[in-house]
Amino acid sequence: MKFRQGHAFSRQDDCRHLDSRQAQRMVEQEQAVILDVREPHEYAYVRIPDSVHIPLRRIGSSIEALRNQGSRPIIISCRSGNRSQAACRFLREQGLENVYNLSGGIIAWSRDNGRLEQ
Repeated sequence: MKFRQGHAFSRQDDCRHLDSRQAQRMVEQEQAVILDVREPHEYAYVRIPDSVHIPLRRIGSSIEALRNQGSRPIIISCRSGNRSQAACRFLREQGLENVYNLSGGIIAWSRDNGRLEQ
């Protein structure tokens, strides 16, 4: 377990992982962006409030838009954490440093934070 400005995170495959409570704190304290990489029908059904939607298959064409987030952390989410981990690794390979994977995805967020939009 590593620490960053009061946030603990684990590091696997060069992708930093946050649990849902750590992610919520990062949203509140650092204005982190939550990037949802699920398919459009999944996002339309339920999502984390104020999240940004870019399906995993379109992440490559959205690099510049993500770079324009400036220094804001980007927390990547999907249903359970697998697609978001792939997106996190890809974005790190593209040179984005301030990206994190939401471990457990929207399932963990719903369980721990309870706030979802439909």
